[in-house]
Amino acid sequence: MALPPNARGIDPAISLFNHLVLPGQLPGSLDPNLPELETELADRILQVSCFMRVNAGDKSSRLWEAIGRSITSSRTINSNGRIESAILEEAMAKMEPSDFLLLHIPRQNAAVYIYFPSE
Repeated sequence: MALPPNARGIDPAISLFNHLVLPGQLPGSLDPNLPELETELADRILQVSCFMRVNAGDKSSRLWEAIGRSITSSRTINSNGRIESAILEEAMAKMEPSDFLLLHIPRQNAAVYIYFPSE
């Protein structure tokens, strides 16, 4: 799914890049299409993980499958701009040792990374 030009008429790919990396000039406000940028980023990561899972060797394909599963779970947990505790608990119960979860905390502009520690 490609993003339409944002309210400032900036190319969607440039908007996504600027969201991930600090642009040359910092914006004075939040991106007006932040939910769309987040969706676009997750979609691209899922596309890459699917491609890599299919085209990688046996060991790597399991890693890319875990990345895709983790991003999908994280999207579900963070839907509608808030974290639902029941959905989070369910996702944590289903986690496999190679999985992780990302929780977005918009008010603090922060994320929480949940994973199983290595032995």
